[in-house]
Amino acid sequence: MAGDHTYNNYRQSSDDPFMSRVRSLHDGNIHPADLEEKQAWLKEAHADAVAADPNSQRNILKIKNAEAFVVLHPEVHNTRANGLQLAHECKRMFGDVAWTVPQYEAAYESLQSSGLLGVNRVEAEKQRKAALRTQAERIKAAEPTMEDLYSMPLEDLRRLDAVANSGR
Repeated sequence: MAGDHTYNNYRQSSDDPFMSRVRSLHDGNIHPADLEEKQAWLKEAHADAVAADPNSQRNILKIKNAEAFVVLHPEVHNTRANGLQLAHECKRMFGDVAWTVPQYEAAYESLQSSGLLGVNRVEAEKQRKAALRTQAERIKAAEPTMEDLYSMPLEDLRRLDAVANSGR
């Protein structure tokens, strides 16, 4: 007959524990006391499935590292467009792996130099100045090398000696 469809029902054997649990959940034949046990079992089964899937684990690691990158870089606008740009750049540079924070940094530098990333300019300038200040303090606190001491004028050597011996 026209329009008459036959469907083949696929049934797994009734002794399959997974299907029997799924059927009991679907049919609503669960005693309320058993519901918590079933929910715990489903959560455990989901966690096992996620743990067994390497793509899922890789994506979880990517997300954690991306969140760490965003915390380290408040100047980057936390938008979907920026996330997609960073992901595309990371994939282009490093392939489809679980990207690390240093890899996100490299992708950020690449996108920053080409102006393809949405950035808070005020925050970026603030961070640049802080980095320069830290670098200047590190240089200022650095001890002179032997080569520096030999090439230094005698007056500067006396001043350096006075500063070094003032704490004694």
